[in-house]
Amino acid sequence: MVLNIKSGLENFWYKKILKNIIFLSKLGTSSIRGFADSGLNFDHMYRNNPKGVTVFGRFVDRVLLNLPSVKATRQRKDIIVKIIQNEIANNLMLNKKTKILDIASGPARYLVELLNNYKQQDIEVLCIDKDKRALNFGRILAGNKPIRYAKADIFKAKHLKRLSRQILWKPNIIIFDEEIAKLVTAAIEQ
Repeated sequence: MVLNIKSGLENFWYKKILKNIIFLSKLGTSSIRGFADSGLNFDHMYRNNPKGVTVFGRFVDRVLLNLPSVKATRQRKDIIVKIIQNEIANNLMLNKKTKILDIASGPARYLVELLNNYKQQDIEVLCIDKDKRALNFGRILAGNKPIRYAKADIFKAKHLKRLSRQILWKPNIIIFDEEIAKLVTAAIEQ
């Protein structure tokens, strides 16, 4: 009986109070709706600019954007950018064009911003994602920068094979998550 009351109170607290507060926040809304790992959600974390339905919603978003896991996501992005900058510098010393493939890229804001520091003829970027909204947002962000966005489900080997035949382009930098690498490898081996 006591366990049922406790469970009922926890359920009420989450469903009626906490969930509605979190829904006021952009980060909270996308996470609750199942888009926590979407490129658009990562873009919001990278920008670190709170958005919400009300002033209170922006406050909640600021709190969520300051969670250790979100800060770690921004730090991870900064590390990736530094690694890419080093690779670009190495390619420039060798008079090689840098060709970057970003798998499950989302809008790839960090690559768009990175290109501001280099001559456009030195770098080409291909971003692959299955989220059409993220790709369209990325195209808007990129403007006239040398970034192409392609819609593909990276977990389907036939999509990757077809895309590689279509573009006749070989990257020298590939950006991907370790979990994505495992899943893509498994899909290709099937």
